[in-house]
Amino acid sequence: MPVVIVFDGKDRKVNTSSDPGDVQVVYSRRGQTADAIIERLASKYAERFDLTVATSDLGEAETVHACGAEWMSPNTLHELLQQTRL
Repeated sequence: MPVVIVFDGKDRKVNTSSDPGDVQVVYSRRGQTADAIIERLASKYAERFDLTVATSDLGEAETVHACGAEWMSPNTLHELLQQTRL
């Protein structure tokens, strides 16, 4: 399952890994927020792919859900990762 992790960059350059099977890590550019990137990805890909966003920001969760993506809490994501390790 492809995984993309998006962080606020705080003046970092955009940094991504694009090898198949890798986790992609993306930092927002100066003047851009991680939320803006997440919303753009949700609006672009949610209707074509099963897309789930993990966030504790309920406003962001509503926005990505309106784009057609599913969402889960970070605690739920943590539980899923723990189950996967077993």
